Amino acid sequence: MRKTVLALAAVMALGVFSVASANGNVTFSKPVRLLKPNVQNSFEKDFAWNDVDYSVKEKNNQLIFEFNDKRIIEKHDIKGYHVTGAEIGDLNGDNYPELFVYLKADEMAAQTKLIGYSSNNGESMSQVYLPQPDEAKVKDAYAGFRGFDEMSIVENTFCRRFPVIESKDGSLYMNGMMRQIQFKLEDGENGRVLEVDSYYDYPIMMEK
Repeated sequence: MRKTVLALAAVMALGVFSVASANGNVTFSKPVRLLKPNVQNSFEKDFAWNDVDYSVKEKNNQLIFEFNDKRIIEKHDIKGYHVTGAEIGDLNGDNYPELFVYLKADEMAAQTKLIGYSSNNGESMSQVYLPQPDEAKVKDAYAGFRGFDEMSIVENTFCRRFPVIESKDGSLYMNGMMRQIQFKLEDGENGRVLEVDSYYDYPIMMEK
């Protein structure tokens, strides 16, 4: 039986939901809070790849990337957002990493924002662009997207997951499915772009 989004919010705000793919290859389970998050005042994380150091930190409403022992520094204004995590991985198979940082606005159901960079042979960095849902080349991939999403790198593949929410008779309903979109990293005119590669739906299973 379908449940309204308000019911979904109530359940998720109080507890945990987990999802698993029909074929059993993908499982995902973690607390999901839809109420205003407990925002941390700072974030800092260091990475290393092929003897090259990478770091990211949040300070005074700025997100600061540092590469190659601080020889390359990039800064982004993130006022109104907070960092929820950062990951590194080789998405395009060139043996050099991409560094992705995930952010949320301080409001319920806000969609996740990505700020990321891709290494150019360890010598320079190109910013990675994730098209907005209405800009995606594969429009059907985002059908039913209403936020509540999260992003992650899974085995060097960038993924975005969200509950599928439908509109009927002026109301919003979740249809009991999660969607996972998998992306490929391509060269663009002014950097690298994450384009939809494939997507599939799998059932949401509520934990008791």
